[in-house]
Order: sequence, then C-alpha cells, then structure tokens
Amino acid sequence: MKQVEKMLLEDGAVAPIYQQGRSYLQRSFVKGIVINDFGGEFNYKWAKVKRYMDKFDI
Repeated sequence: MKQVEKMLLEDGAVAPIYQQGRSYLQRSFVKGIVINDFGGEFNYKWAKVKRYMDKFDI
C-alpha cells in the first residue's frame, strides 16, 4: 500500500475538478452592457434602455 501511495504522489497528474462558468439573461431592449474579464462583472457605463429612450430622449 505504501508503494502505491508513493507512485501516486510521484507520477499522478493533477486535474481540475472545477471550472468557472457564467450565464445571464438580458432583455432585447437593453443594449450596451459590457461584460468584463477582470474587475467588476458588468459595466453599465454605456448601457441604454431602448424602450424608454424613444419616449423620453434621455
């Protein structure tokens, strides 16, 4: 048993058991949301809500 443990420690490979994923929903009238790779997940600086901008010209 000790030999098997030693073999596993010396020759065994490390495989990831977790992979991060992300999913989200976005309404068709919301445009311009930026998805960041680093930092905060979303950036709303250029986001626009088209449905209401036609009415109010914001």
